[in-house]
Amino acid sequence: MEKCLIFAKENRGGTLMSKERFENEQEVKKYNPWKEVSRLFDIYEKNCLYDDNNEYVLEKDKDRIIEFNEDIKEHDDRIVLQTPPEPWRGNPLEANLIILSLNPGYDVNLNKTLAKLLQTNDAIRKGVVSFRKDTLNLKAHSFLPSDDQTQPISIKEAEDMLGGWYWTKRFNTIRNDPRVKTKLNENEFYNRVAVLQFFGYSSTTCEKGFPYYKKNKELPSQEFNKKLIEYLINYKSDKVRFLILRAKKQWVGFLGEIYNKNRFMFLEKTNKGRSQSITKENLMEKDENGQIKKDVFEDVLKVLLEEL
Repeated sequence: MEKCLIFAKENRGGTLMSKERFENEQEVKKYNPWKEVSRLFDIYEKNCLYDDNNEYVLEKDKDRIIEFNEDIKEHDDRIVLQTPPEPWRGNPLEANLIILSLNPGYDVNLNKTLAKLLQTNDAIRKGVVSFRKDTLNLKAHSFLPSDDQTQPISIKEAEDMLGGWYWTKRFNTIRNDPRVKTKLNENEFYNRVAVLQFFGYSSTTCEKGFPYYKKNKELPSQEFNKKLIEYLINYKSDKVRFLILRAKKQWVGFLGEIYNKNRFMFLEKTNKGRSQSITKENLMEKDENGQIKKDVFEDVLKVLLEEL
């Protein structure tokens, strides 16, 4: 079967660079390039969660990604375009805590084998797709779908399985902290958190330094993320905070003058492969004498509980 080369094109309402900065949510949503990718779910229909003949990619990003994939051959850093991109999870426009990470991971057992199995069930596929489309269009109200179990598994369970339970495991400790548990139910907690990726395409590993590999510049789609963060800093509540767990050097360099240490929380070491668990042990730095030098976990609690 011939590969279906359908690329998401930006709408006629404006291109990525046609708005210098956003001043309200309507502008953010209008110039969001990822909403064009969300339309591919309907085009790919029954094979929309994974198919070897599908490609989810923005037109302005495609040449860089194809060139990179051709250059590194069979390396695990290859960008996987057959699975839907996830430039963010949750809704950055509604969250208090926005985690800045690197890029979505790819596991063939989950993102290919399981995805192909789940999409054979029409109700599960449509439920997952509806949530993914809402997320890409910045219309979702939670990190996970509601837990309506009308099928053998709920849409929430299906979405969590496709993600390998990655973030729910890493949120488990703080979600069950007594201070959080007494004030926030599960839905309220997941409404207050979001993950924003440095770039939104999946790969098994990220060792070659994409998108800087041989080209010292970002992908065009990343420009939107920068403007989104700038909007959140300038126009949203000052209770919104960003937690950098991975790729601190890349994020700080990328954000440039937008970077404001008063709104960003981080540890000094955000090295490759660093755990992203939201636990006290993982979000604490000690000096050479074993004394606590920085306790980011307590800061995260304050953000979630709106106690800043």
